[in-house]
Amino acid sequence: MITIILPIYNVEKYLEESLKSILNQSYEDYELIVVDDGSTDKSLKILNKYKSKFSKIKIFTQNNRGVSEARNLALSHAKGDYILFVDSDDFLKKDMVEKMACKAKESQSDIVISNYCLYYEENKFYKALSDMPKVITYSSFQVVDMMLKYKFQGQLWNKLFKYSLLKENNFTFEKGRYIQDIFPVFKVINKAKKITYIDDELYFYRQREDSTVHKGNNKLTEDYYHAMTSIINCIEEKGIDVNKKSLKTFKSYVFSYFIYHYNNEDLRNNYRRFKKSKYRDINLHFREFLFLRGLPYRDKLRIALWKIGLFNIIKRVKRRL
Repeated sequence: MITIILPIYNVEKYLEESLKSILNQSYEDYELIVVDDGSTDKSLKILNKYKSKFSKIKIFTQNNRGVSEARNLALSHAKGDYILFVDSDDFLKKDMVEKMACKAKESQSDIVISNYCLYYEENKFYKALSDMPKVITYSSFQVVDMMLKYKFQGQLWNKLFKYSLLKENNFTFEKGRYIQDIFPVFKVINKAKKITYIDDELYFYRQREDSTVHKGNNKLTEDYYHAMTSIINCIEEKGIDVNKKSLKTFKSYVFSYFIYHYNNEDLRNNYRRFKKSKYRDINLHFREFLFLRGLPYRDKLRIALWKIGLFNIIKRVKRRL
């Protein structure tokens, strides 16, 4: 059986589409655990309407404690052999669960990863991962390497996890974090023996301008830094076997994306201020990123402009145009 976990909070606009995509799956051997995180809109009312029609739904409620604790609560009640996490503003292709469950059983994989679509309003969507093999089975070393190269990322929702793997590795989400999934996903991927990838866009990841990840604030910057440095520290402190060039590439990607979050938080956040901040340990010398073959020129340019003090000036000018 598959356990599908759906945390919800004030998503009345999108919830029905998400629920319908789950409840209309071609695969029937699943349970749906929904945790309402103290919604103040009509989300719980919508959920109860569906609960009266579908016995597969189990509902738990909590005061507003955040998505991490909602997922942790759902995990504690899961009965399935495999776990699939869904975000409540996203939706699934009709055969997503069937394809991933069948592939997991056929290949005896610990984790199955699917391709996905970036979904915009007015039915515009784009395939997220390109130039990938149709179906292939990887070792954990290979997938960790792709994560370090930013080929795969640590999102929860396009991955089916063997529940025993999660339990063996004390898989939980740190409470109070905006970015709470990347590090625990990295840890279980590193422990997996077999990981299968399906190059079929089975999940639709909705792009919302009002979502947390698109907002500029100190909390998002802090949580991005925490998640990424947790991965780097885990690799270095535990001596995890990784490709050294890939780790350098990862550190450069992290620095580039950190610049984006840090500057988006406050245009006054320049390189001089950064060097005096608690984040300064992720700083890089020019020689560490400038000649990296795996790092896109866009990221090299962002880091270089940031270090010589031109990034903020260019951004201010662009905003005035």
